[in-house]
Amino acid sequence: MKSREIKFRVWDNHFQKWITQGVTISLDGTIKEVSLGEIMGEEHNCILQQYTGLKDKHCKNICEGDFVKSLYRDATPDGRISEEWSEPREVIWSNMDIGFRLGKYHLSLSTNANNIEIVGNIFENPELLDYKK
Repeated sequence: MKSREIKFRVWDNHFQKWITQGVTISLDGTIKEVSLGEIMGEEHNCILQQYTGLKDKHCKNICEGDFVKSLYRDATPDGRISEEWSEPREVIWSNMDIGFRLGKYHLSLSTNANNIEIVGNIFENPELLDYKK
């Protein structure tokens, strides 16, 4: 079984920006400290998101909350290969599958990430949530 690197990213909802350093996370997943020693937690508008262990076709880390497009290839009746990009889908942690979901599909470390491209995230591109309907 292939292992993956455990990484997180933190969004500060109050300041509307990513916190890039000085974050301490407890074993239960709560944010305990941010940069200048100020104690923070979920009640202080910070949101924790986990890295999937996959990188997209541009070698960018794919995290929960990202919107990604997937490239689908299919054979046409005349034998040609057609390629089409999906609508953006949100990457979501799934306790049921113990992994990440992309629409109705499961992302695993064996997923061909060369066919996946990050196009935004739920914080900086909320307009992409419209595609979920």
